[in-house]
Amino acid sequence: MELQAFLDCADIPSETAGMLAKAKSIVDSDAVDKAVDQLAVRISVALQDNNPIVLTVLHGGLVLAGMLSRRLAFPCEFGYLHATRYGNATSGDELEWRGCEHPSLAGRTVLVVDDILDEGKTLAALLEYCREQGAKQVLSAVLVSRGGLTRDIEADFAGLTLGPGFLVGCGMDVAGYGRNLTSIYRLEGV
Repeated sequence: MELQAFLDCADIPSETAGMLAKAKSIVDSDAVDKAVDQLAVRISVALQDNNPIVLTVLHGGLVLAGMLSRRLAFPCEFGYLHATRYGNATSGDELEWRGCEHPSLAGRTVLVVDDILDEGKTLAALLEYCREQGAKQVLSAVLVSRGGLTRDIEADFAGLTLGPGFLVGCGMDVAGYGRNLTSIYRLEGV
């Protein structure tokens, strides 16, 4: 779904609609699809012989996990981790664990899939959780890695590297809205 169609048909809070109405498209849906195609090839080459567990980080990673699931060229199991630092806010705070459901990670290769890597605090905590559960190898894949940031962790697989600004679309949201936008937009003034 593209932004104008989303705004035309969605009954969303006026403050959120106002923020989305000022958003600028920075990656169109064709470029997103191409990035996911390339990401899936890199992941498939790396994990094709590992029988991995793919863990989706809810809610943001759901879109990328869905896109990847049809493109990954190997058998795997799926599960989820639900943790957030943002909630419905536009800035992060303490990590809040909300739940998880997945096969046993003991002795398995695990791929954690999320929408975006900003500071890396959430991803680092999730990867550590997987190690604590006994995973033999833990890797991560994100659609967007935020460029230009100093952090202690990097994603093993990233589809796109984008600069600063608050992003919406392809799993990323503002106040819970916009995850299903097929392009990526930068919010102005956030």
